[in-house]
Amino acid sequence: MVVLSVDLGNTRAKLGVYKDGFLIETRVLTSLQLNSLRQDYPNSSVAVSNVSKNEHVDLLKKTFGDDFFELTFSVRLPFQMSYDTPRTLGKDRISNAAALVSFCNNKPKLCVDIGTCIKFDFVDQNNVYYGGSISPGLRLRLAALNQKTANLPDLDFVKPSSFIGNDTNQSILSGVYFGMLNEIEGMIDLYLAKYPEMNIIITGGDANHFDFNQKYSIFADENFTLGGIYQIYLLNEK
Repeated sequence: MVVLSVDLGNTRAKLGVYKDGFLIETRVLTSLQLNSLRQDYPNSSVAVSNVSKNEHVDLLKKTFGDDFFELTFSVRLPFQMSYDTPRTLGKDRISNAAALVSFCNNKPKLCVDIGTCIKFDFVDQNNVYYGGSISPGLRLRLAALNQKTANLPDLDFVKPSSFIGNDTNQSILSGVYFGMLNEIEGMIDLYLAKYPEMNIIITGGDANHFDFNQKYSIFADENFTLGGIYQIYLLNEK
């Protein structure tokens, strides 16, 4: 059985192709490639997590018909929800929580997803999801500095070589990067102070810019969200 796990994010769409339980292919999709998924994988089902434009979901629903599954807060989930507003909970965060339960042991577990936003999601040792936090990612911070000030430039992200910026561009990059680095490490420290045996997973499109393994015992998985979508699909197809 071939299942297409599709993560429609704020800045990109990512595909994971699962065959008989194994991830055999991943790629980032353009709008045109989304339109041709049914042709490219004719004997497949699709499972979609969407935090982006509904038009993509409508298209996939139309082309896949009965082979279409969309993740929502009301489908069967592998964890108990202890979140005050589940209707507002992002599908990507639901997917990450499902992946934590599916792939981690019976300890407290934390997913740090570094993309458009930095998202922390926590599941305890009894597989109860409590929530976490959301803050701006790299590009949102750079965009805000440009758009909300009169003179600061619009920069693409380049990892700074030093925390001391010796010109305006380097000062911005230093503030954004090292500010994020210390924010993430500070949040992890807060969790570890309360849950010292906690497992930590790092994922997201910008996670590769950061190296936390020198300080923490962390498992990095760039396809973690795709795995969560797939696990929720399997749970609901039984």
